[in-house]
Amino acid sequence: MMLTPSMILMIPFVTAVLTLALGRWPLLQRATSLLGSLLALAAAITIFLRVDDGEFLVEQMGAWPAPFGISLVIDRLAAVLVLITGFVGVVVNLYVQSPEQRLTQGRDFHPLYQLLLAGVTGAFITGDFFNLFVFFEVMLISSFVLMIREKRPDQYDGTVKYVLLNLLASLLFLAGLAFIYNGLGTLNMADVGRLFRSSTWSLSTSAGFYSLFLAFAIKAGMFPVYFWLPASYPCSPIATTSLFAALLTKVGVYSLLRLNSVVGPALPPLYLQTLVVLSLLTMLFGVLGAASQQEIRRILSFHIISQIGYITLGLGYMTELALAGTVFYLIHHIVVKANLFLVAGVLDRIWGTTQLARIGETLKISKWLALGFLIPALSLAGVPPLSGFFAKLAVLQSALDARDFLSLGVALFVGLFTLYSMIKIWLEAFWKEHPDPAPTNRIHRPLTLAEKGWMGGAIALFAAWTFAMGFGVGPAMEFAHRTGKDLMQGEAYIQKVLNPRRTP
Repeated sequence: MMLTPSMILMIPFVTAVLTLALGRWPLLQRATSLLGSLLALAAAITIFLRVDDGEFLVEQMGAWPAPFGISLVIDRLAAVLVLITGFVGVVVNLYVQSPEQRLTQGRDFHPLYQLLLAGVTGAFITGDFFNLFVFFEVMLISSFVLMIREKRPDQYDGTVKYVLLNLLASLLFLAGLAFIYNGLGTLNMADVGRLFRSSTWSLSTSAGFYSLFLAFAIKAGMFPVYFWLPASYPCSPIATTSLFAALLTKVGVYSLLRLNSVVGPALPPLYLQTLVVLSLLTMLFGVLGAASQQEIRRILSFHIISQIGYITLGLGYMTELALAGTVFYLIHHIVVKANLFLVAGVLDRIWGTTQLARIGETLKISKWLALGFLIPALSLAGVPPLSGFFAKLAVLQSALDARDFLSLGVALFVGLFTLYSMIKIWLEAFWKEHPDPAPTNRIHRPLTLAEKGWMGGAIALFAAWTFAMGFGVGPAMEFAHRTGKDLMQGEAYIQKVLNPRRTP
């Protein structure tokens, strides 16, 4: 039996229902959640291999033809993002199997965890904007509950900011859908792209397009609507934050990427120029915010913002090279950021805090953790031969091809400050002597063997991915270029969705 897009989507939904039913049996619930994540990853790998081999998967739900029914579409971009979502889902699930993590999970963690993965997967494979909105709301509801589960005062404060800005994004999204439907009479992505390309933009369609752009920019954490992210992510449980950092902002970036691709040559030049400027400001404000912080989670949260600027910069150029760089950067950053937050979680487990002024000499007590930090940290900073170097190189080449020397300079400057932040964490958390000279006053709880296995194994898997992407950059970059070419040929996407029988 051939896998279909709806089957990919059903795996996390069914797993969420099963784990909810198994809430009274924690061991069975955890095993079911992990098994479901492994099954989702296996299915994603199968789909990825089919799509990269040239197959384009379109499923019309209920046999209703596009654009009248619900379309599920998997091209190369969707396939690789579903694959990475599956990989992150498995690795973070391994991390939360550790004894320390189990203590704070309760019955609702794994159902919500799987529901969040279902929302992310659905957002990547849906073929119409209304269902993209639905999956955004699935993500918002599950992430809201996951964020506030421990009921600490700082979590309430961070969650309020998170929910308010994301509700604003939802309202803008809904308004954009109303404007577009009023102007075009459709919400199917391919059909919207066809009509944007073939007709003059009316006031309604223009309002709809820019409303969607603002909604996606908020979701992605772009300037000037990014402040919800550093206010909320550091307050969440670490496994939850790792999942958020890896996937949630990337759904916003993906939505921008898909919108740009289907509209294609009809994109207004002023919009593209504005996107470049906002990307540069996102990079600058993110990296300067990180440089001013003294707590690891906050540093990493601000660096999500700065790296989003790198990713969206390619969307402003809209060339094959720029889009290939965006895709490669997405693949790289999802894993690196998830890994760094897991490392922060282990540091918090050992020392009881992630305040740089209150920890030190971690290198002496956990060399494997030091290595687990160095690989993603150096990759984030763009140090060769790790994946981040090649991701940044693609962005710099795009700016150079566009003769955009301002963007080139800003990207280099932000890269240096990113390296500064990573060196600061290394020197303060791993290298320096512990600030308290009396060993009995230190909060130091050695990891158990089980924790080293689960937590260390998860960190090692992420680090191995980053290492492999750097040393196997040829195949990875070739795939990114194939995907970038697909995205530039948005007309092919439109034809394959709307007229599947007429395309080879």
